[in-house]
Amino acid sequence: METYAGSGDVRFEYKHFAFIGNESVKAAEASECAAEQDMFWPYHDTIFANQRGENVNAYSTAALKNFASALGMDTAVFNDCLDSGKYSRVVRN
Repeated sequence: METYAGSGDVRFEYKHFAFIGNESVKAAEASECAAEQDMFWPYHDTIFANQRGENVNAYSTAALKNFASALGMDTAVFNDCLDSGKYSRVVRN
């Protein structure tokens, strides 16, 4: 990390691959909202730990908000972000 990323020679880039339906899109948007609170990776790990299949309501809006709460995030800020669709364009792009 110090030799390459610290010098700016290499960077890590994360791209959302939300193609399975609305649930995967909302989960990706939620992870961007988590990033606002420096919780992207813990939230990302929680999403993947809670997979139950495609479009089976594992990533409903309520579930995504519960993940944020369980991680100790400011839920009012997180919920407003998710409900607003703030990162919809970012994820779809």
